[in-house]
Amino acid sequence: SLVSALACHLPEVAMHTAAVVLYENDEFSRYIGGFSPEGLDPEHDELFPARHLLPARVMRPYAEGVFMVQPLFMENRPLGYFICSIPFYDGLVFEELRSAISSALKGIFLFEESARARQDAERADRAKTEFFANVGNELCDPLNDMVEKIVKLKNTVDTGPLEPAIISSQLQVLEVQVLSQLEQTNRLID
Repeated sequence: SLVSALACHLPEVAMHTAAVVLYENDEFSRYIGGFSPEGLDPEHDELFPARHLLPARVMRPYAEGVFMVQPLFMENRPLGYFICSIPFYDGLVFEELRSAISSALKGIFLFEESARARQDAERADRAKTEFFANVGNELCDPLNDMVEKIVKLKNTVDTGPLEPAIISSQLQVLEVQVLSQLEQTNRLID
């Protein structure tokens, strides 16, 4: 949309050909888009070797005429460059244009960054919900099993006399389960 806005308004001041390129890394640059008297370039967001000014397929409109290549910055960080035809020589106009494009890119990057942060926060919230659901199940299921064993043991004791060895054995199994659950709970809390 930035390149579309430039294509709409720059011809009004006799700038009929322009392109925006962003630095990707030391080896590649990213062609964001451009326009010429033939119209808006329908293809954009194209990686090309950084040693070239533009991708080879878009060089034809830039083969004739005089062009200015202006660096784009965001808080002293180089972003890329803006190439435009020069219909007149007024440095102030070109500096204002360069500054406006840099500011627009800064706004776009900040918007994209906030959208990514929102998506990351939503993913983290989903992960937290899943984590607590799983932890809740891991804590509750063994406790429910222990309660069932206690109820069975109580019913067995209530129905008649039992040998102490049987009661001791069942209590020992229950004690092992409680200690295991306590250890697991401590690990989860840690």
